[in-house]
Amino acid sequence: MEIDPTLTTIERALLLMEVHPLQYLTSDEIATLAAHMTEVRFEVGEILAQGRDPESHGFFVVSGALEYLGGDVVVRRATRGMAVGIFGLLGIEDTGLTLRAAEDTHALAFTREDFTEFITDSPAASLGLVRALAEVILRQMRQLQHLGVPAQLEPERDTVGTSQKP
Repeated sequence: MEIDPTLTTIERALLLMEVHPLQYLTSDEIATLAAHMTEVRFEVGEILAQGRDPESHGFFVVSGALEYLGGDVVVRRATRGMAVGIFGLLGIEDTGLTLRAAEDTHALAFTREDFTEFITDSPAASLGLVRALAEVILRQMRQLQHLGVPAQLEPERDTVGTSQKP
C-alpha cells in the first residue's frame, strides 16, 4: 500500500547507493531514480505476487523483509538495500515463485514505465545495470558449479520466445 513520503529524495538516494545493481550508476542517475520512487508498506504475510514477479513495480527494501517462496521453501530473502521484482520489470513475470512480506516492510517502489524511461534516457545507466546483473548471474553460476549442479546460460528450447517483451 502506498504511503505518504517519510524519506527525502536524498535519503532515498543514500539507500539506493547500497543496492548492488545500482553501484555502477552516478550519483545524479541515482538521484533521478530516487525522485521517481514512491514509498510503500506491506504487512507481514501479505502476498505481493503469486507464482510470478510483480509485473508493474520493482521494490527496494528500506526496512523489514520480503521473501520469494518456491512452494513452502524460502529461496531468497530480501532485506534492507536489496531489490525484488526486477524480472517483472524486464517482462519476465513467470518465475514460478511467490513474493510475500516476511515482516512488516517499508520499501521504495518504482513502476515499469519509470524504469523503462530511466534506462532509455541513460545508456550509461543501462550498461551499468546490465553489468551488475551479469555479475549476479556469474556469481550464481559459480555457486551452482561449486554445488556440482550443471549451470547453463541458454534457456530451455521450449521456453524460448514465451516471455513478453516490455
